[in-house]
Amino acid sequence: MRRQTTALALALAASLGAAPMVVTPRSGLPNFVRHLASGKHVRLVAFGGTATASEGAAKGKDLSDRLSRAFRKGFPKGSLRVVKQGLLRTGSWLGAFRTDKEAIRHYVPLGLVVVEFAADDAREPEERVLAAVEGIVRKIRRSQPTADILFLHGARPNWTIRYEAGRIPATVAVYERVAEHYGIPTVNAGAYLAQREPVKVEKLWTNGQPTEELLGLYAEAVAEYVTQLASAPVPEAETKHKLPAALAPLPLEKAGLVSYERATLEDGWLGWQESP
Repeated sequence: MRRQTTALALALAASLGAAPMVVTPRSGLPNFVRHLASGKHVRLVAFGGTATASEGAAKGKDLSDRLSRAFRKGFPKGSLRVVKQGLLRTGSWLGAFRTDKEAIRHYVPLGLVVVEFAADDAREPEERVLAAVEGIVRKIRRSQPTADILFLHGARPNWTIRYEAGRIPATVAVYERVAEHYGIPTVNAGAYLAQREPVKVEKLWTNGQPTEELLGLYAEAVAEYVTQLASAPVPEAETKHKLPAALAPLPLEKAGLVSYERATLEDGWLGWQESP
C-alpha cells in the first residue's frame, strides 16, 4: 500500500507541475539504520561515476567523505567503513560489470550501497540504463539480501529548468521506476538544487565535473533524508529484501569484469570498443 501511495503521489505531482520530491523514502534503509543505531561495524560503499570520483576535491571534501559525515552526525554510535568506488565519466553500464568486485566483495559486512550514476547516464538510451541499473540492484540483492541500497540522483546544468517546471529527466525517471519496483529510497540532488536560490553554473561545474560546492549540495540533500531516518523508530527486526521479477528483458545481473589476458575472445570482438 505504501508503494502504491508513493506512486500515486509522484503521478499527481507531475500532473500538477509540482516540484519533484527531493526524498522518496519507500522501504527505507532498515538494516543500515539498525546497524548504525547499535554500533555494529558495517560498510558504506559510495558506488558511482563522476560525482563519486570527486576528482580535484580536497581531502575530506569528496562525496564519500561528505556522505560519511552526514550519516555519522545522524547516528553518532555508528561504526562505518567507507569505501569510495567512483570512476570518472562512467555510467551504470560499466557499473554493472564493476558491482561484484567493487561493491559486494569485502571483508567488512555490507551495510549500504549509495548508487550514483544518473547524471553520467544522461545521454544513454533508456533501455540500456534500465538493464544496467536493474543489474546492479539484482546483483546486490541476490548476493547480500540484507544490504540496503540508496539511489542518489546527481544534477546536470540542463536539468534544473526541467525540475523547476515540475518535470523529471528521462534518465532519472528510469531510476525511479527501478526504485519503485524494488522499494529503494531515492535522494534527488537535482531537485534539491532546483528548489534552492539560483547559483551560478560556473560555481557548480568545472569542465563538466562537479565542484566542491555542488558535492556539498549533494550531501545536504542526503542529510535531509538522514534526519528523517534518525527521527524515526529503529526497526526491531532485520529485513531480508525481496527479489521480484525483473523489469528489463535482460538485466545485467550476470555482468562481470574479466582480465583481458585471461579471456578467450570469440570472432567479432573488437579491441577497446563495444562489440556485437
